[in-house]
Amino acid sequence: GGRRRSAAEAGGSAWVELLLRSRFFGVCEEHKETRKSEENIYCVDCGRRMCPHCVARPACPPHSNHRLLQIRRYVYQDVCRVHDMQKLLDCSRVQTYTVNGAKVVLLNPRTQSKPSKSNTGGSACEICRRSISEPNRYCSIACMVDVEGATGCNPSEPFVPTPTAGLEASQSPSCSFSPRPSDAGRDDFHPWISEKVHRRKGCPRRAPLF
Repeated sequence: GGRRRSAAEAGGSAWVELLLRSRFFGVCEEHKETRKSEENIYCVDCGRRMCPHCVARPACPPHSNHRLLQIRRYVYQDVCRVHDMQKLLDCSRVQTYTVNGAKVVLLNPRTQSKPSKSNTGGSACEICRRSISEPNRYCSIACMVDVEGATGCNPSEPFVPTPTAGLEASQSPSCSFSPRPSDAGRDDFHPWISEKVHRRKGCPRRAPLF
């Protein structure tokens, strides 16, 4: 198993521990009367969760220069794109999944999974013993941080583009997926729900009557 961190080593990971304890996809109290008000964005610098309307708001706090993480949903689990999380943490040893060509990682261990007793042709998470594929060592960010702490770079650019005009750019952080109960045990990731409106290629026109 992995070596757990000392209190001194844990000091630098306060931001990620706040992230892992946060409950996302609840309705934002400030914007509850507005559509797409689920709290699915996390501000690393403020240590708070927000909805897309909070990010688009020009008033304080100014999140345009803050580091923002977009949280997505899979089978009642919170996930984040590796491309975004890698800017804060080294995710190279965490189990990844591919969704529409983008790799994602779980924030916390999957609640519906049971500790694996044997892993034929695979491996097990060093912390929770859930089944993972080699050469990964952890099933989630939480298990990795429990051993290695929060190590990585500290970029200054935000991960979620800040809208410049209204809420036009807020559609992307608002995509989530609530699976059917029959999908709860599946390991394959479903595509994120597209926020784009699929328009018809053309409207049929009747021939003129003579």
